[in-house]
Amino acid sequence: MWHKLLMITGICVAVFSCAARAQQRVEVPCPSDAELIETRNVGEALVYMFRTTGTSQTTEEFYTEHFLSNGWQLSHPLRAEEAHTAPSFVPDKNLKTVVFTRKNGFHVAALSLDSSKSGRGTYNIFVYTPKRFAPFRSFRFRAPTQLEFMPTLSGAREFIYFTDFPPMIGVGYLTRQSVDPIERFYKRTMPRHGWLLQDEQERSGMMPFDELLMTVDPYTKVLTYMKQTGFTDLIPPLQMNGKTLSYRKGSDKLTITIYSFPHVYQRSLESPFDMEEMNTYGSTLVAVYYFDH
Repeated sequence: MWHKLLMITGICVAVFSCAARAQQRVEVPCPSDAELIETRNVGEALVYMFRTTGTSQTTEEFYTEHFLSNGWQLSHPLRAEEAHTAPSFVPDKNLKTVVFTRKNGFHVAALSLDSSKSGRGTYNIFVYTPKRFAPFRSFRFRAPTQLEFMPTLSGAREFIYFTDFPPMIGVGYLTRQSVDPIERFYKRTMPRHGWLLQDEQERSGMMPFDELLMTVDPYTKVLTYMKQTGFTDLIPPLQMNGKTLSYRKGSDKLTITIYSFPHVYQRSLESPFDMEEMNTYGSTLVAVYYFDH
């Protein structure tokens, strides 16, 4: 469910799906001690399957030398404890996976090695080059769920309601309303549900992606991995403005982030991202993080 937390930002946080419109061919060579068994499409990834008599170390060294000498960047090797943040196109989380990225085309290549049998046997290379990505396309937009623990925002479309990370409940909305009336709505109605405003923070201006993500989703668990793999460097700064409201009721805590992204749809027309949902439902993103203790 890591991708749901990631997509709560709604702008371009599905970083593993970055792609340029002009596709470039990715060369995947075969070492002398290996043979290509099969190629197949898995989603938007092209998977090359090899059989080898070499070791996982020599195989990794061969492809590291190849990719680095052809303009790729070696990204942080994926460890077992990070499997929950692995790109969705890596099917076997038990394998050692080394990720390479290339900014010129936004390709992602993942070398997946099995070192459990002295490194001999088979290995896969996944090349991920989607044409265009729609961050909101996998969500079903609907009327807001009536919430028992806080007032329900009207005039918005809910795109996510998740309870997968107890004690947190997360809710995400898109709306055409501006930040100010939404802020006034919550400040007026939250006390009726017993919530006391503890803090409020205002942010505006052009922001690099890591700051944007931490502002819109202050509880994200994926930023460290995204920095290590270099994906945060692929996203240009974005204009945003809004407020973060922090509430408390006894031992329960609740955070509301209210941020508008001006002109994001117009800018997306010349980018790898399809932001049609922000054109349809609005470019103000409201996210709720409720911790029931």
